Amino acid sequence: SHDVLGTDRAVSIDRATPGRLIVRRGAEGQRDVQALDVSSVLTEIVETIRTIHERSGGTPSHRPWSDPLPAVLTRVTLHDSEFIGMSDDVSEQIRTPIAFQLDQHHLIVAGTGRTNALRAIITSLVGRRSDIDVVVIACRGSTSDGLDGLGIVIDGSHREQVSRALRLCEDRIRRQGTNSDNRRRLLVAVDDADLWRSRATQDRIDSLLWESFERIVATSANTGVTCIVTAAREQSIPTSMASRVTSMWMGEDRPGKFQFRNRQGERNRDVQFFWVPAEDCASIPIHPDLDTALRCLPRDLHRTDAAFAVLADTWERVSVPQGEQIRFLVIGSRGSGVSTSLRALAHSWRLAHPQGSIVDLDGVDPPRSPVHFDDWITTIVASASNLLVIVDDVHRRSVWAPVITRLLDDPVRSSNVSVIVGTTPSFLRSRLDHWAQQVRRSRSGVLLGRSIDEDADLLGVHSAPPNVCAPAPGRGLWVDGGSVMGVVQFVVDPVE
Repeated sequence: SHDVLGTDRAVSIDRATPGRLIVRRGAEGQRDVQALDVSSVLTEIVETIRTIHERSGGTPSHRPWSDPLPAVLTRVTLHDSEFIGMSDDVSEQIRTPIAFQLDQHHLIVAGTGRTNALRAIITSLVGRRSDIDVVVIACRGSTSDGLDGLGIVIDGSHREQVSRALRLCEDRIRRQGTNSDNRRRLLVAVDDADLWRSRATQDRIDSLLWESFERIVATSANTGVTCIVTAAREQSIPTSMASRVTSMWMGEDRPGKFQFRNRQGERNRDVQFFWVPAEDCASIPIHPDLDTALRCLPRDLHRTDAAFAVLADTWERVSVPQGEQIRFLVIGSRGSGVSTSLRALAHSWRLAHPQGSIVDLDGVDPPRSPVHFDDWITTIVASASNLLVIVDDVHRRSVWAPVITRLLDDPVRSSNVSVIVGTTPSFLRSRLDHWAQQVRRSRSGVLLGRSIDEDADLLGVHSAPPNVCAPAPGRGLWVDGGSVMGVVQFVVDPVE
């Protein structure tokens, strides 16, 4: 104030009088001036001039700039269905439709409008491409609003189906580098990926699945797989993944408005996504091969042939081999399906050995005295070329212990005898002197229920693979000679 006016009076102007000025012109002294507020007056003048112009029949004046894009931008023409939205370049005064780049990974970050952006992207691709398979992993749940009809929608908490989707990605990546005839492209969208990432910090299986997805994003550039990741915050996506994403869509002040950032040197652009109602997604087709690849094991598989179980990974049907001596354990707690599994194994064995016999010790009284053991063993062994002995709830069949022990100790008479035992893991661990330990030496059997994760060492497996399948009666880990064959679901008779 002193340097400009030569006085300190400006410092004392009351803040309650906005517009009060101290003016000095040339050699004149200072004068107090009150500025006028003309903003409202100018607005009224402009509106009056516009009204008079319209009433007199005048044509609209030329505007040097385009109107701003509406808050809700809808597709009007059929041509619009091939694009995801409009770009409004204010500096160049140009509006251009934006098409989705299928050869790049994309990250969509916004508080709201993420799901609609997915709808706009997927529906634009289906309108101009027929060789695209779409899989959406909904981390908030497959019943989330607005996801119906976007290809195959997977619940992010359904670990088995998420695992199958990731394996499908890996398979497509491998086949892209070969001379495979399958040139269909796979689009995998992970909605609300920050929720998956949060679960991965607390759960081992979710963590392994997330790591698998990160590897897919890192290795699938220029392959037949495109990934779209949506999240509420950019910080929730690890840098190792975000660095692999070429195109980023950052939400702005209203739903549907995004700033497009591209790592390939393009300048940032403001884009308004088309608003796509959920009912417009109902026509997206699903290729039969995609539906088959993501099919999960049901809780009940009915018996149709000689198979006793079905492998979860490949849906291959597993049968008892012919002409081989079997020593097999079915290990599981109460309610895990031990008895059901034994019946399936017995049925498969009978079809593989039509001339053989089955002795189920459940409800059968043993010989009354030791002098009759040899006679009983000789009788049942000589009655058929092959014999299967089934013992369910072995911890309750202690009266049979002398008979089975003598049979297993005699290599001549037991050469054509197969033994399948159902028991609990706690019994095997506590009774190291029981004859069932002789069966366990084969290191062959199935671990049902919680035993998959807790008792694999009983069959010689010390690093069991993570189990992504949901628990179900008759579902377990099949081990053959100490080698993991995979998770299987035992079949049941239709009347069960």
